[in-house]
Amino acid sequence: MPHSGGGGSHSGGGHHGGGHSSGHGGSGGSSVRVSSTPFHGSHTYAIYDKYGHSRIVYSDSSNYHAEMTKGQLIGGNFFGAIFMLPGVCELIAIVVILASFFSFGVKKTTVPSYVDRTVYIYDTLDHVSLQEEERLLTALEDFRDKTGIIPAVEFTDEMYASDYTDLEAFAYNEYVVKFSDEYHLLILYSFGERNDATGFEEFRWESMWGDNLGKTAKTSDENYLADRIQTNLSRANGTGVADAITTSFQEFYQHLNKTGIKVEPEKLFVCLFLLIHGGVFFGAGLAVILGNTKKYKESQAKGESTYKINGTPQTMACQYCGTTYYLGTIGNCKNCGAALIN
Repeated sequence: MPHSGGGGSHSGGGHHGGGHSSGHGGSGGSSVRVSSTPFHGSHTYAIYDKYGHSRIVYSDSSNYHAEMTKGQLIGGNFFGAIFMLPGVCELIAIVVILASFFSFGVKKTTVPSYVDRTVYIYDTLDHVSLQEEERLLTALEDFRDKTGIIPAVEFTDEMYASDYTDLEAFAYNEYVVKFSDEYHLLILYSFGERNDATGFEEFRWESMWGDNLGKTAKTSDENYLADRIQTNLSRANGTGVADAITTSFQEFYQHLNKTGIKVEPEKLFVCLFLLIHGGVFFGAGLAVILGNTKKYKESQAKGESTYKINGTPQTMACQYCGTTYYLGTIGNCKNCGAALIN
C-alpha cells in the first residue's frame, strides 16, 4: 500500500512521511572438585610432567584432566565460534548498509509491462495555466523516463476537508482510487484563500509514494523531495505552482543522479547499534577462542598428562633410570624412554 513521503503548508511547517557463561575447570565441568587427599566419591588420577615427575590428585569428575586436551580445545573453540556468529552476521550487515551509502547515479525502477506508465495531471478546476501544465507534463515525463517512477500531480482546493480528516488521508484515497499499482508518485496540491494578515496564499500539499519505488528513492530521498517542494511552493506563494513543482522534480532528479556518498542518518544509527551489539558478541567469542588456544599451548608446553587409576595407587621404578611411575598408567618411561614392565 502507498505511504506518505511528506507534505507541508504555506507556513513552512512540513512533515516527513514514514518509509518503508560458567567457568570451566580442567575436566570441562563448571564445579569440579580437585584435592590432594581422597574424599567421598572421588576418583584417583596420576599426573606426569614432561620430565616424568608425578603426583596424585583426587577429583569428583570421572574424566578429569589437569592438562587441556585436544577435545576440550575443539569444544571450547566451537562454543566461541557459535558465540561469534551473531556478531559476524551483524558486522556483515554493517558493511552492506555502508555500501548502500555509495551512489553511482540513478538506480532505475523496473516497471512491469502491465502498469500504465501514462503521466497524469489532474486539474479539473483549471487552477493552473495550459502553458504551466505543458511544462510540468514535459518535466514529469522526462523524470519518469530517467527513473522509472511514474509521477502524477493533482490540483484541488479545500473541498476535501468536508470528507477527510486531513490532506494526507485524501491523498491516500486518491492514490488507491486512481492507481492499482505501487509504481506511482502522487503529488497533491490544495489551493486556499489569501491570508490578509500574513500576505500568504494559503496552501497545503502532500506526497504519496507507491511501495515498489524503494530501489530508486530511499527514505532520505523522499525527504529531500519534500524539502524541495516545500521550499519552491513557499517561494511561489500561490502563483506559478506548477512551475514550482516542475523545478522540484528537476532538482530531485539531479539529487538522485549524483555520484558519491549519500549518508542516511537513520541507517547510520542502525550501523552504530549493530557495531556495538555485534562487537560484544564477536569480541566475547574471539576472547574464548584466543583464551582456549593460549591455555592449550601452555598446557602442551608443561607437558602434563593425566591417567586415571583404579584402586589404590601403587608405584614402581624404571629398571634403567629409577624414575618412579604408577602402575596402570604410562607404558614408557618419560625420562629415558624405556618400556616399563609391571
